[in-house]
Amino acid sequence: MRKTFRQNWLAGFLMLGITLTGAISSYSQSVSGYVVNNSKWKDTFSEFPGDGDGQGQLVVILVASDKTVLDFSIPTNGVMPLQGLSRYNNLGTGLTNGTYTVWAWLDGYMNGALDTGEPYGKKDVTITTTSVSGVGITVKDDNSGNGLPDWWEFHWFFWSDRPTFGFGSGEDPDGDGLTNLQEANLATGNFGLETILDPANWDSDGDAMDDGWEARYFVTDPLCAPYYRTGMSPVVTNTTRDFDGDGLSDWQEYCGVDGVPRVIDDVAVDGIVKGKVASADDLNPLDIDGDYDLLLDSFEAAWYDPANRLDPNAGLIGLPTNGATVNIAIAQEDSDRDGLTNFREQGLLESFHQVSTNGWIWNW
Repeated sequence: MRKTFRQNWLAGFLMLGITLTGAISSYSQSVSGYVVNNSKWKDTFSEFPGDGDGQGQLVVILVASDKTVLDFSIPTNGVMPLQGLSRYNNLGTGLTNGTYTVWAWLDGYMNGALDTGEPYGKKDVTITTTSVSGVGITVKDDNSGNGLPDWWEFHWFFWSDRPTFGFGSGEDPDGDGLTNLQEANLATGNFGLETILDPANWDSDGDAMDDGWEARYFVTDPLCAPYYRTGMSPVVTNTTRDFDGDGLSDWQEYCGVDGVPRVIDDVAVDGIVKGKVASADDLNPLDIDGDYDLLLDSFEAAWYDPANRLDPNAGLIGLPTNGATVNIAIAQEDSDRDGLTNFREQGLLESFHQVSTNGWIWNW
């Protein structure tokens, strides 16, 4: 059975004429104000919440203390997310003195109902003898208060037995190395990940490389043009590619020199596909020399000899700071004692010959 909850105001809309007739008095009070939309919801999911057509409307209603809907307005509609500021005027003209609540929400289904996960806001208003104006309402994504967008949680954790919005922002239920908040930020960051990056599956794109590792090497800084939004995307299968051109495929970099994938399947439970860490010697798929010892990762992996420091993880391990001197000791060594330094032996590779055609391979 589908787990859902709906605060349905349609009945109130249908009874609007009867309700308003009974509420009119000698007063002419009404409520006016504005709605600020702070939601990033685009209604791109094909199901719950919304219908995936990218269209929606802002609904504003006035509700009496007995939950009767007294009036409603649709200040704006169109492509989601809707504009940031909208105004509503003269809700409930003819109100008697008392306390009322103004609700506003983004209606992705466009059915007049506040469905679970849809962003909303509300504010209580007290009427005495005059109309109230300037009532501001903020529509926000996180009304459950756990630091995560409600629409995002409801969609991805729909099949979990935990209570709706029961996951914390710091949790990592699928074991991919990304917290729920990190996955939500990636999903809402205009990186093209919203409908695919799954916090309930350690490997969203099914390429056997965990989302956390791929996200670590996914370029999200717009200043890094022309590589912005490139690298190891967690929603694109790229095992056979060699992004940095060091001679190792992205899959080989993920498995490292021991050949064991960094994360493997663990268990599927409570609607979540979990992964578990199996190895920790993965390499950097964005750098031809991940340990900065002047020896390419593929060269050190091919002639792997950790006892003599021919190891793609044995050098500096970390980006040198400006002005720092790179440690060239390993490159200067002669690991096999044949009279040639490691760097010289690497230079004898055909790919390094000036007359060879090697395209963008060994691209720094």
